[in-house]
Formats: sequence, structure tokens, C-alpha cells
Amino acid sequence: MFGIGGTLVEVLKDVVFRVLPISGRTARRMIERIRSVDLLNGFRGSPPVDRKALRNLLLTVSEIVGSYKDIQEIDLNPVIAYENGLAVADARILLKKDEALTDW
Repeated sequence: MFGIGGTLVEVLKDVVFRVLPISGRTARRMIERIRSVDLLNGFRGSPPVDRKALRNLLLTVSEIVGSYKDIQEIDLNPVIAYENGLAVADARILLKKDEALTDW
């Protein structure tokens, strides 16, 4: 899932979903498909964000989830996109329950 996020994410529902793994083309199209894509282009004097960095982040998350089958969910929030690069301010990774450990 990719979206602008923020406090109104539940109200605006401006997110794009794709099944993993994703390709570079799919990641780029996810970014282009959100309704608020104009916010990424720069407005009111702010520079456009680094879409290549966002694309690479989506690809990295896809690769991580594909490599570690115990991952149930990854939440990167907030991701702060800059003109050059980005920062993941907080990350949460939930692992699948190990049924062998909980059945005794």
C-alpha cells in the first residue's frame, strides 16, 4: 500500500494497493496513481519530492517482505520525502505468530 498518509488518511482513502512482489514500473505507477500526486510535484514554492527515492523504498520493502516469509506487516510512517532523498521516521514490523510456540 502506498499513500500520502497523514491525519486524514482514513477520511480521504487516497491509497493504492498492489500485490507483492512489485516491479519498478509498478512502484512508479503506484506513486502516480494516488489522487494527491500533485503534492509530490511541489506547490506554493516547495520543491518536488524525490520520486526515485520513493520508488526505491517501495521496491526495498517488496524485496524485504519477499525474502523474509515471517513478516506479516511492515508500516513505515511517517516517511518524509525531500527534494533529494527521504527519511523513514518510524518503522514497525510485525511477524507472523509461531504456532509451534503458542500451542503448548
